[in-house]
Amino acid sequence: MRKNIFLMVCCFSIAPAFVCAEPSTNDLSQACYRQFRALSDVRLCAEKNFEASERLLVQKEKQEPRMLDTWFEEEYFKGDARRYMPIRNREFEKYKNKYCDFSMSVMGDAESAAHEVRRLSCLTSLNLQYIAQLTKDLAYTQRKLE
Repeated sequence: MRKNIFLMVCCFSIAPAFVCAEPSTNDLSQACYRQFRALSDVRLCAEKNFEASERLLVQKEKQEPRMLDTWFEEEYFKGDARRYMPIRNREFEKYKNKYCDFSMSVMGDAESAAHEVRRLSCLTSLNLQYIAQLTKDLAYTQRKLE
């Protein structure tokens, strides 16, 4: 269990630093398979990684409006940013789910724990990519403020 937490902390602390270094679906699922022998434990590992990435994504999305409020001086632009950010985030959620559903359809119709591990790893990978993009965008706005 400690290995799992250590891996997650390492993975999520490195992800924002390197935009192109987010782990792929294969990397995430293989990391869980290497840690555990039982498929039920592998599935739990994938679920925990996904839940951690969801929490990190929500945290990053909450930072964004505050940052843009300080960046934009005119109320018109602040209003636009506030209005379009939730729309963009919902569109990302739709994209993420459709992308991973399509990816799972390539695997076939099997409903198994291995299928679920792969789906959760796909969702986690896309979350980490989006977090890295938000981090990069927020860093850019922060530089503009200085």
